[in-house]
Amino acid sequence: MIDPNIALATQTPKPLDPIASISGLMSLRDLGSQIALRNAQTQQASQVAAENAALAEQKNRDLADQNTIQGLEKDPGAYADIHSGDPAKIGQRLGGLVQPKTVQAVQDYVNKQIEQKATLDTSTLKNQQDAHGVVAKTVDSLDQMKAADGTPDFDRINEQLPNAIQSLAPELRILGIDPAQVAKSIHTEDDWNVIKGRVAGLGALTDTALARKGENAKALQAQAAATESTAKGAEAQANADLASYKLNLMKGAGQGDPAARAAQVKGMSIFAGHPQEAQDAADAGEAAYQAALKSSDPTTAADKAQAAVKDVADRLRAFSPGVTAGKVNEAKVMIPVEAQAAAAKANAEIGPHVNEQVQTQQRLAALSPDAFAGIVNASERNQVMSDAAKTQKDYSDALNKTQTLLSTINAAQKGNKAAPAIIPIEQVQSVLSNGRVNRQELQAVSSNAGSIIDRLEGKVNGLVSGQPIPADILRDTASLASIQQQAAQRSYQTGLSNLKMRGADISKISPPPIAGMPHVTSKAQFDALPSGTLYTEDDGNQYRKP
Repeated sequence: MIDPNIALATQTPKPLDPIASISGLMSLRDLGSQIALRNAQTQQASQVAAENAALAEQKNRDLADQNTIQGLEKDPGAYADIHSGDPAKIGQRLGGLVQPKTVQAVQDYVNKQIEQKATLDTSTLKNQQDAHGVVAKTVDSLDQMKAADGTPDFDRINEQLPNAIQSLAPELRILGIDPAQVAKSIHTEDDWNVIKGRVAGLGALTDTALARKGENAKALQAQAAATESTAKGAEAQANADLASYKLNLMKGAGQGDPAARAAQVKGMSIFAGHPQEAQDAADAGEAAYQAALKSSDPTTAADKAQAAVKDVADRLRAFSPGVTAGKVNEAKVMIPVEAQAAAAKANAEIGPHVNEQVQTQQRLAALSPDAFAGIVNASERNQVMSDAAKTQKDYSDALNKTQTLLSTINAAQKGNKAAPAIIPIEQVQSVLSNGRVNRQELQAVSSNAGSIIDRLEGKVNGLVSGQPIPADILRDTASLASIQQQAAQRSYQTGLSNLKMRGADISKISPPPIAGMPHVTSKAQFDALPSGTLYTEDDGNQYRKP
């Protein structure tokens, strides 16, 4: 009987296929690598995103810092403190408002600007400082023009601004600013504050550069004094060593021992660190000593030996600049060299035009006593006097040119037949040319100026020298010359207003004398004058007939 528990058939166990096992293992490893790669990519993407976020955040902080600093440009006090280069003031203005790195960057930038400006010579910096003072005073005067609500009165400011810029042209050029690039009108308080801020910043920059230059000069002076003291000390010690050497020779110390005498020479301070020169000096001294002993007394021999040692010591000092009197003198003159160069340059530039300017100012002072006494700053007072002289000269030149022409035309119109013949056509063309150049200025005085110029341009160009001048051209030329006189007078009054803003007492400035200007003492003389003619009365003042 068959036992039911016994299997009728069996399956022999098969060993694992090694290729299939390796394939499965590789599949598992590949899957693991893919998972690891995806994890790494995810981590890298997160890191890049974090870096981009950090960069964006830093960029936003930098932009905020930039806006903050630009905002401070509208605060003259803050801008002056920042451009002073003082770390404490810069930290006070920017600390807590911008990043520490921005504070440092601003400080480095300002210091670089100060150092660059400090490379200018002292006289140039002083001129810039004086010029800035004039500009700042004018800006402050304009800033006093307030509306009823306390805000800047831009109508009044803009009315004065073009003339102010024109009068400040010399100072602006000294400061490196092109007057033509300065805004001739301002319309917002922010724009006005920016101008005030920049003026304050420039002043602080110049003041600090000048102060730093002074500090550098003091440091150089101290260094020169220390060098001189060191040199004197070394010289005194050298002389003491030589005196001791000579004394010992005279006393006979070491007389029979050349090595002892050589050791004393080598111990002299002047030969410290120079063994070869010390040996040379010892040999020279010994040779001189021995040679002199044969023909003279010990004292003379000691003098000869001392002189020989000193000769070598002097030659050594010539190659040791730090302790020579010559180098000390060089250090001492480092400071005044700049002043000497500036003086030489100034002397070279003194020419006839300077002498003429001085004479003009002297004449102006005689005409206008005490008109400039109220201007305390001497440099500014001289500049105002110079500008006043130019204002007077421009006015006088303009009126002299037209007054003679008007007088001749007036004579011609009254029947003087010779008068038209003595008016050269070139003179009429000159008036016309001046009218074209100043057309806008003339039209501001008279709306008829443009049409008169147009008419004359069409008529005068057809005339030739020596040809009689027609009556209509005489009439138009006289009208244009009269308008030019009015424009010159208006420009003169504007110039006086600018001088007044800068501290001059214009009530004490007498108008310049004009050649050929009629002097009216009676009503008949007044009635005989053409309309628009300038004339003087007994009080010396100039008037214009309506």
